[in-house]
Amino acid sequence: PQRVFDTRNGDLAAGVPRQPVNGSLTVALPTAIPSDSAGVVLDVSAVNASGEGYLRVAPSGSTPQTTALNYSGGRSTTGLVVTAMDSQRQVTFTTAGTPVDLVVDVVGYYTASDGVGGRWVPVSPTRAADTRTATGIRSGPFNGSATITLPSSIPLSVTGIALNVTALAPDGAGYLRLAASGAEATTTALNFDASGSTTGLAITSAKNGQITVAVSGSSTGLVVDILGYYDGDSASGSSGGYLAVTPQRFLDTRDGLGASGPGNGPLTIAVPASVPSTATAVLLNVSVVGAQGHGYLQLATPGTESTTTAVNLTGTRNETVLAIAPVTNGRITLALYATKGNAVVDLVGFQTTPTS
Repeated sequence: PQRVFDTRNGDLAAGVPRQPVNGSLTVALPTAIPSDSAGVVLDVSAVNASGEGYLRVAPSGSTPQTTALNYSGGRSTTGLVVTAMDSQRQVTFTTAGTPVDLVVDVVGYYTASDGVGGRWVPVSPTRAADTRTATGIRSGPFNGSATITLPSSIPLSVTGIALNVTALAPDGAGYLRLAASGAEATTTALNFDASGSTTGLAITSAKNGQITVAVSGSSTGLVVDILGYYDGDSASGSSGGYLAVTPQRFLDTRDGLGASGPGNGPLTIAVPASVPSTATAVLLNVSVVGAQGHGYLQLATPGTESTTTAVNLTGTRNETVLAIAPVTNGRITLALYATKGNAVVDLVGFQTTPTS
C-alpha cells in the first residue's frame, strides 16, 4: 500500500491543496502503476466531514457517473474503490454535499501484461475468523494485532486475498488495518464507530498462508470472510482476469430501474448484457439509501443461501460499498434483512475466465 495523497497535509507539488475537497480534484497516481492498467484499486477515506455527502471517482476527463462512497458528519468512512484512469495515470475525485478531507492509498492494479500478478479465483464465501465463536481468532471484543491463518484451500502462492471484514458492535470509534503476516499494517481498511456494525471489502496480500489484522481505537467483535484470491500462477487455467467497464447503473429501486422499492428480503436481478456468460464475478458499487433502521444486505448467486454480509446499515444513514458478487447465468441475488430500504447497484467491472 502506498499513499497517493492526504488533503489534511496537502502536497502543492502534486496539486493537492491542504484543505477539504469541495467539488473536483484531479491527481496523478504513482508511476509504479502501469499506464495501460485496466483498473486501479484504491483505499479511500473521507475524514473530518461536518455533514453528509458522497464521493465519485472516474478517469480524468470523464464525468463520474456512480457513487463510490457515502459519508456523514462526526465519523470517518473508508471504502475500497476500483476505477479506470486516463493515459497519464490521472484520476478525478468529486465530492458533493459537505466538503471533506480525502486520504487515498493505492493497494493494487489490474494489468494485461503476461507473467505479472495473478488471476482471479472465486471461492464460496469462507469464514476465516469470527470472535463470536473463536473461529481463527480468540473470542470476545478484539483490540490490537492478531495473525489469521487462511484455509488450506487457499494456495500459498496467492498474490492477493479479497475479504469481507466486519466490525461487530464496537465499543466506540476505531479503525482496522490489514497486511501480510509479518508486515506492518499501514493502510486503513475499515473505519467504525459505536453506531453499529460496519462491513467493508478489503484486498490484502498474504505470506505463508497468513494475514495480520490490527484494530486501533475501541474494541470490537470481528468477522473475516474470504471471497476469492488472486493466484500467483498467472497461467492458471482455472482462474480469470479483470475487465473494467464504464460504470453502469442497472438497479435503482427509487426510480423503478430493475425493481421498485423500498423493500426487503431476496431480490434476483439480471446483470447488464455487457457482462459475458463466462463471467465468474462482478464488481459492484452497492448503495442502500433511505433505510428505515438497522439491518444488513447480503449477496449470493441465485438459488444459494447468502452467508456473507456486504453492507451493514445503521439507522437512516446512506451506505455505499464496493462488492464482489458471484454471478450465475447472468444473474445475482441481493437480500436486505431487518429493515427496508432502496437499493442502488452500479456495475464497475467483472472477472472472467481466461478463454474470454
